[in-house]
Amino acid sequence: MKKNKIFKLTFSSFLGALSLLVSFFTFQMPFLPFLKLEISEFPIYYAVLVFETKTSMMLLFIVAFLKSFFLSNIGLIGFFIRMTLVFLIISVKFYKKSNSKNRIYFFLSIISIILFFTSKTLITYFLWASFNVVPITKLNELVLILALPVNIIKTILNFSLAIILRNKIVDYENCFKNNDLIGKLLNK
Repeated sequence: MKKNKIFKLTFSSFLGALSLLVSFFTFQMPFLPFLKLEISEFPIYYAVLVFETKTSMMLLFIVAFLKSFFLSNIGLIGFFIRMTLVFLIISVKFYKKSNSKNRIYFFLSIISIILFFTSKTLITYFLWASFNVVPITKLNELVLILALPVNIIKTILNFSLAIILRNKIVDYENCFKNNDLIGKLLNK
């Protein structure tokens, strides 16, 4: 039991450090210099898939705090934008509980995803835009036409990376349990 807690603490610390490290690798859009694609959220999504909700939320809070106040110039607004991921964590929790008999959790999962995109768009629209002094006429065009699709693409990209990473790690864990890890590594 104690080994499991130590492993969870160590691995979640690793995921937090990985999220902070990967946040330095961003891809700015040439046509929208204020929007950027980043893959720094995929370690948090991975924690959602592997650990329970409490661990994922703790990791999200720590990473959002460190990124917002020490690695970004946007501060509290960035913290609020990053904390909207709580809705996705809740969505995954509901999805894990859903089954063919009880579809309410599936619908709650969908509602949580809608709340995530709505809250992220509203915070971007009202707080982030006023901080960066974006003219309201340009803002109306950009938020719904471009910012929302970029957030959707970014979320799909990060979740896909987390799922791919989880599947690869589970594959190697199975080989390790069967004492066939060396054979698996040599075949690849």
